[in-house]
Amino acid sequence: MRELKFRVWDKKTGKYLLPWPISGFTLFGEVTCFDLIGQQFSKDENRLLRYNDLIIEQFIGMSDKRGTDIYEGDILSFFDADMNRFIKREVYYDTQFIGYRLKYTREDIENYSWKMYAVVGNIHEMKR
Repeated sequence: MRELKFRVWDKKTGKYLLPWPISGFTLFGEVTCFDLIGQQFSKDENRLLRYNDLIIEQFIGMSDKRGTDIYEGDILSFFDADMNRFIKREVYYDTQFIGYRLKYTREDIENYSWKMYAVVGNIHEMKR
């Protein structure tokens, strides 16, 4: 069975919420996941409105060539033989394909060997 893990980006603070990067949030149920997230907000914040500042990214079930877990929003670097150079692409979930893909490519991720990829960052921290 595939392991369900999540990480949560806080747009307000510009950081991932704990326990990322240690283990990510595992799915014990939506209530437990959101309770763990809500506990990290300060007491004076309206917790319900604060959830609007969060981006939840799911673990795609695979690791890169160094063993790093790959999540939605990660930037992967790999060698493109057609272009004869290393390129970087973002991992996203394609609702039409119903699976994970790399932006700006026509290939679905399953067609590649995961051991050729390396996680080099994520879309939030690379924007800075």
